[in-house]
Amino acid sequence: MQKLDIAEQQRDHGGRVRRRILLAWCAVLSLGVACAVPSSPDGGTATSTSTTVPPHPSTRYFGDAAPWNKFAEPYGRLPQYQSYVDRLWEYSNFGSTANPSLKGQFSSYFQDYSVPIYDAREATTTIRVFKATYGYDSNLGNGASIPWNPAWVPAPGNDHNMVIVDPPTGREWDLWLVQLNNYGGCVEPVNILLGYAAGVDLCVGTMNLVMDPNHAPANIWTSIAGFPSRGMGLPKLALTVRPEEVASGYVDHALALVMYNAMFGPQCTNQQMGTAAAGVDCGFYLNPATRFELSAGPQNFCGANNPPNTSFARSKTIPKGMRFGLDITDAEITSWLDSRGYTGARRTTAKVLAESIRRYGFIAAESSCYDAGFEFEGMANPQAKARWAALGVTDDSTAITLLHGLFKKDSLYVVNPSEPIPVGR
Repeated sequence: MQKLDIAEQQRDHGGRVRRRILLAWCAVLSLGVACAVPSSPDGGTATSTSTTVPPHPSTRYFGDAAPWNKFAEPYGRLPQYQSYVDRLWEYSNFGSTANPSLKGQFSSYFQDYSVPIYDAREATTTIRVFKATYGYDSNLGNGASIPWNPAWVPAPGNDHNMVIVDPPTGREWDLWLVQLNNYGGCVEPVNILLGYAAGVDLCVGTMNLVMDPNHAPANIWTSIAGFPSRGMGLPKLALTVRPEEVASGYVDHALALVMYNAMFGPQCTNQQMGTAAAGVDCGFYLNPATRFELSAGPQNFCGANNPPNTSFARSKTIPKGMRFGLDITDAEITSWLDSRGYTGARRTTAKVLAESIRRYGFIAAESSCYDAGFEFEGMANPQAKARWAALGVTDDSTAITLLHGLFKKDSLYVVNPSEPIPVGR
């Protein structure tokens, strides 16, 4: 996820490099610690309170073997990586430089920069999609048709994300920079020759049908593969929190962390991995990420907020795919809920999220131009908005603050990277 404007994209979009990298780095940082593969990666034999297997009363996407659908604790901890907790706390929110109170404050994206999800069974027609000049490679060619309903709108904010899902077939269409009114980027010869009609056809930055490694449409109920729809190289539905999950009492997967300080390249060589250069003079990513999104250098779509291309700036960054866990007791969760003044449905929702983060943690997944936070199903979909309201999260300025105060620096830890996953294409 990038918080940017169209003008910035038209000037320079090199920061969102859509490279598919099949080699997934193991976690080998400056101390040369090898990546450990858990002996029981499905968490089925875990006995600690934080990893008790829930009954899965909700319907979750992707297969049980998908790393983000597994508990964090069985993967093990890497205390040697504690410096990356420092990076998360100190630098993931750009605003904390001027306002230290923003350190460790993670937003909850229900509105701007959220992920509205629409059911293809509610489509009333189809629509042709075309890529804008400032867009990125997509696996749907210009002029391809997708399910559509004129009532569907993307998330507010500059990214304009939306997802269309067809539950019977398990298909997922991921759209980014959906332009319902700004058609200019698609008025170019290649599109005009294909019959593009501004205001009739859909103009987007990317349009993907999520595919499996065999180049067939992936099934969101069983797939464990990556796909370059989101920054770290996973389908957009992976890690996104939906109201149905919260209503069930369990969010049975890790959350997607969006942060300002995403690690950038150049990418470390095999010789640099395992040395002090990794994460300082060069960058990398970790499983279950499947690509190094900013391999060409720091993000350059944020205007004055762009970080400099220096080793010092890189030493403040976090690799995509790094997973963080949360050590927190039931009593501490209760104390936090009380401190926030949460009651009723809102209190229950916050408690469910805190307990879920304790089980699964959160994964560095997307890039931001300012703050840090987590992606939720977007309220741009009126049905989702109503479901969130029933859960005590209303469409106002308080939604983004839902998890404020939950995290403390000394309660966070880095989780051992997962096993690598296949990549859809």
